[in-house]
Amino acid sequence: MLYVVVKRRINGVDRRFIERMHSRIFEDVRDAFHVDSGLSYDDPKTITAATQANPVVITAASHGFSNGDVVQITDVGGLGTDTGMTELNGNRYTVASSTTNTFALQDTAATPANVNGSSYTAYVSGGKVRKEITTVTGLHHLIGESVTILADGSVMPSQTVSATGSITLSQGAGRIHIGLPFMSDLRTLPLVFAKAEALGQGRFKSPTKVHLRVNKARGIFAGPDASHLREYAQRTSEVYGAPTDMVSDEIEIQLDSSWSRGGQVSIRQTDPTPITILSMSWEGETGA
Repeated sequence: MLYVVVKRRINGVDRRFIERMHSRIFEDVRDAFHVDSGLSYDDPKTITAATQANPVVITAASHGFSNGDVVQITDVGGLGTDTGMTELNGNRYTVASSTTNTFALQDTAATPANVNGSSYTAYVSGGKVRKEITTVTGLHHLIGESVTILADGSVMPSQTVSATGSITLSQGAGRIHIGLPFMSDLRTLPLVFAKAEALGQGRFKSPTKVHLRVNKARGIFAGPDASHLREYAQRTSEVYGAPTDMVSDEIEIQLDSSWSRGGQVSIRQTDPTPITILSMSWEGETGA
């Protein structure tokens, strides 16, 4: 890991922080950390048992949850498998009948009802449970600064950190990354190509479509310049409430028409989400 001393202007005062570069190794967009000088909230508890009963009772040693807490469950059945009460995965529940090591599941309706697991497949192994929170504390190093927020894989509106070093989210989340925003820009070189005279230099060009091969990408904007960007329409079949999936494929973005001698293309990413561009090509027109 690379550690650096960073000088930052925080709330009108120059400060120096010791910071560490974050890992780019992740599979779930909820774990993607793309902020500066940021902190994360992620406190998963390990599930060791779940009953086929009404209500479902979860065993998680010293979980610390209280009745009425809203929790999320993932990874039941083990990573990469599809066996053992996987019906619980990806859902939000209300905690009931909480003891030191167990709690029952209810839905998240205004008047919660028991979750009936009688017809679920039998629990085998695995699982994580996370409590949703709305108030995030511990941001004293960013007091007075506008921060960007990725909560459960979704971008939330920016907020200014209060004098107590906290922010309050509009809705609860179980995995949260908060920090200073940064913008990533890519601008291609002026285009030249094989023509009889001057290799295409001096000719006006208008890129109309760009093809990008990307890896684990979200929040992609493209255009002939930074003032005329179009967002790649990425959300397709995700279930309601789930974050937009990352894309690892070749994508196509239609561009606003713009004539210039360079025929350049701009790519921009402003969200606290990942983007890796592996290759690029464009379609367009050339003038006489």
